[in-house]
Amino acid sequence: KTIGKSEAEYVVDIREDSNKAIDQNSELEIIGALSMELKSGKFGTTMLEIAKIGERAGIDMNWLSSYDGAGTATVANAEVLQVLSSSMVLNAISKTKGSISDKEMSFFQSIAPNLGMSPEGIQKTVEITRRINERKILKADLMNDWLADDGSGKKILPSSKKLVEYTDANGKTKTKMMTFDQMWSNYTKTNSLFDKDEMENLTSIAKTQPDGDNIKIYKDNKYYILPGGKVIFIGKVQK
Repeated sequence: KTIGKSEAEYVVDIREDSNKAIDQNSELEIIGALSMELKSGKFGTTMLEIAKIGERAGIDMNWLSSYDGAGTATVANAEVLQVLSSSMVLNAISKTKGSISDKEMSFFQSIAPNLGMSPEGIQKTVEITRRINERKILKADLMNDWLADDGSGKKILPSSKKLVEYTDANGKTKTKMMTFDQMWSNYTKTNSLFDKDEMENLTSIAKTQPDGDNIKIYKDNKYYILPGGKVIFIGKVQK
């Protein structure tokens, strides 16, 4: 009974992650469009509208009220978008639950906040988050297929072993009895979110951005230092 409850909660969590990822992708489309407004120089979106995007994504945007045009400290539209997009990608990474490999997780955590305030950098941050979300949606779809009745009358659980086709380290196709977790772990190790050229491009963009010093790490948390010294939490750093 306890095992059955645990497996049910596991399935529910995966499905909830998928639903949240679907909802968040619509917000990512808006952020991507806003970054193109920056590129064209015709940014007509208000900070209130940006704050609403952040709130729908579960990110605290109350700090924007400090930048209403008063005082000497001002925040650029690009800076607001960077804080928002960086927060979204770091939150997505911290909640992957094995949807990407450990190697990819470490890479994205190190690079995402430093992609800069340029439209291209923000677009790349959005793309990282979108691909992580697509991976979460795929995981839920594969889970549903795994649990589907195969006609044998046997109750199938995530821990049930099935004959799975996989590619080994030498690139050869083989089959092996695996649980869902084993199958998924193998999938994430052999299917990268970005290919080698894309990873190099992300690294190159991050290295050329001038505002990387605005990102600070303290006790495994990442913060963005805004004009005037205001500190904004943007995400956890996984060990």
